[in-house]
Amino acid sequence: MNADGTLDGSFGSGGKVLFDVAAADDNAFAITIQPDGKIVVAGSAWNGANNDFVVARFNTNGTPDTAGFGSGTGFVATVFAAADDIARAVRLQNDGKIVLAGSANMGASFADFAVVRYNADGSLDTSFDGDGRAHADFLQVATWLRAWCCKQTVPSL
Repeated sequence: MNADGTLDGSFGSGGKVLFDVAAADDNAFAITIQPDGKIVVAGSAWNGANNDFVVARFNTNGTPDTAGFGSGTGFVATVFAAADDIARAVRLQNDGKIVLAGSANMGASFADFAVVRYNADGSLDTSFDGDGRAHADFLQVATWLRAWCCKQTVPSL
């Protein structure tokens, strides 16, 4: 976007980029800009049965970064479980690693809080929780706290 709010015609096609991760619904929920100007987008993509976390990186002109990200595709899809996994936030660490946060339905009635960390090339950072992915069921913690504060029988965590 130009400083005056108009679309930058040199970016993508007429100032816009449409990127198809899967042959179905793809959603972008968060964006950040790397120090080198590359654009990192977080969201979800339909895999035919449910949604997966997706992170994509684009060059400054809007083309997918197929040379340096996602094994030549410009994007990476990450699965937590056989249900909906949706990334809603993205941040860059000072070391260039990319962190996504969102929700993952781990088969329970409610989704868990979920975090994924990628190396700068889009590969999962296995130094983060062993496989690059972590999730937590805060509903279980909330149930424990509610029982404790109300002097009910406290369930074990």
